Amino acid sequence: MTDYKLANGQTLSAEDIERECAEYESGTWDGRLDCIPVGPAAIADEPLVTVTIKFPASMIAAVDERSSDRFDYIRRAVAAAIFADACEMAAEWLQVECEYRAIHDEPFPKQTFVNQPKNGGKVVIVAVNADKGTVRKVNASRAAEMLGVTKGRVSQMVKANQLEAFRDGGTVWVTLDSIEARLAEKPKAGRPAKAQATAFPLQTFREVVYR
Repeated sequence: MTDYKLANGQTLSAEDIERECAEYESGTWDGRLDCIPVGPAAIADEPLVTVTIKFPASMIAAVDERSSDRFDYIRRAVAAAIFADACEMAAEWLQVECEYRAIHDEPFPKQTFVNQPKNGGKVVIVAVNADKGTVRKVNASRAAEMLGVTKGRVSQMVKANQLEAFRDGGTVWVTLDSIEARLAEKPKAGRPAKAQATAFPLQTFREVVYR
């Protein structure tokens, strides 16, 4: 006797199918028939946009070796790449957020496992290894060398929120991100005005970017 497993997990035998067919033909069947669309399955439930793009012949040959439908294969490859990028961005954001909380002695965000997907999306569990030890950092002496200033000036810049620093293991560390941001600004020679030094502290920058 042959058994058939349905998409919902239910198993039907050949005898079950014959019995239900007989009930349907006699008008005693109490089941429900859904409308089955004719033709290929819809690609998406939103408007489609045609994109013309050229590939090297060798790449298309490789696609054809892997699939009889090159267009479906390329669509799935693009979707997989976008999904991978989204996962990577989520992990990078969580890494930065946890490291920020670690150096400011703030509690880490609580894990959640009951989220529901929205707009046809997927739920992905993202975990990172983050604490004070994973923060990109240098000590005050090295920070002074990189910025071309004295250690005293580094301390002043930390107090003015121009650099981000934290203490760990008895050592004061300066984050490389804040040093690189400072170098990218290329401030003019001389001491900046006090109003400029405190106009946009790092805490405010974090609130703008992440909240």
